Amino acid sequence: MILVALSDPASPILYIGLTREAAKEAVWGTLITILDSLKIPYDARVSALRIKFPNGSFIRLFGADASNAKDRLRGQKFKLVIIDECGFYQSMDAIIPVVMPMLAYYAGTLAMTSSPGVLLSGYFYEADIGSNKDEWSQHGWNLADNVAMRKPALNPKYANRAEEELDTICKAIYGGNRLHPGFVREYLGQWVRDNSALVYPFTDINLIPAAYDITKPHYGIGVDIGVSSASAISVVKYSEYTRKVQIVETWSEAEVLIDDFADILKDFMEKYDTDLVVADTGGLGAAVVQELRARYHLPIRAADKTNKSFHQRIFANDLLSGYIECVAGLNVVKEWAKIVKDDNGEEIKGQKNHEADACLYIYRYVYNTFLKDFKEPETTEQIMIRQLSEQALREKHDFEEENLDVY
Repeated sequence: MILVALSDPASPILYIGLTREAAKEAVWGTLITILDSLKIPYDARVSALRIKFPNGSFIRLFGADASNAKDRLRGQKFKLVIIDECGFYQSMDAIIPVVMPMLAYYAGTLAMTSSPGVLLSGYFYEADIGSNKDEWSQHGWNLADNVAMRKPALNPKYANRAEEELDTICKAIYGGNRLHPGFVREYLGQWVRDNSALVYPFTDINLIPAAYDITKPHYGIGVDIGVSSASAISVVKYSEYTRKVQIVETWSEAEVLIDDFADILKDFMEKYDTDLVVADTGGLGAAVVQELRARYHLPIRAADKTNKSFHQRIFANDLLSGYIECVAGLNVVKEWAKIVKDDNGEEIKGQKNHEADACLYIYRYVYNTFLKDFKEPETTEQIMIRQLSEQALREKHDFEEENLDVY
């Protein structure tokens, strides 16, 4: 950033971190230290996280989590943009399309920097080893490339400090498992699939080519009404004769008027012949449920949103057990593949989750109402055996009653 600022007068430079504080902690102190040590003149405003140079160039630090982050960046021009840790956070993916045109005026450079992310998707993944890799230059470093790590190891059994540190870290954090996804990502710098990081850890056993027939099916609809984001609908198919639930159709669309949404929801209810609708109104408030009932005659129940993470874990366990099945081509599967959790197991905020939430709301209701105490219905053979056993017990009881005086 300093080289570009000094080499090209009037060059605007932008560094983007996940949050404003993360951006500040990552580079602000290092920038000031370098500038002071080289006696480079500058004017720094820490309150604005902005450094100006006498030649008209400036460096600005920015947080991707800022309110209306994308809109706040629109209309600006930059010579260099660095987006840090972009392999981990979907908020970074949302900003990249906005940043691209900002570089056109200066024919500038976009640098995406990160360790390999949890998910094998996103702009950074595609630019590094995915479908867009030929459009980018790739540069990678790992622990062994650190100059300090090339020194002799403290323990002579290791070739160098890098091997010693890697072995120590692996044993201390990952139980000595060098194949652990976290170790492979963070310390070897390699992409690896890690379902354990997903809030909804689906596998191939959860994906079906199409909905299939079940005994006496019922349908339920989950709804997530967005304010400034998308609204979504998810339809599940269930029965008292099976523990499995099928997600048969999902839909989402941004900036839908409430009148239009009511018509779309009515179409779904008519298509699946159901009046079971569980809705979250987002920031619109519970009064919206009352309005939808009164104004549009929709039999909507308000979604219970307490202990969301607990019910996400129930949902995740049922995915792993194969109890939840989903038509493979639905967009909700793409959402599941990108919704990750933090170190505390909580869903990281800001991820696209509209259809996933709609599924969670209706599944939560169906689970609590029909599935929690589910028992597999008896087969014909089991019924026959039970009836014969009951008959034998009755006959034994009758015999004992008749012969009571004998004893």
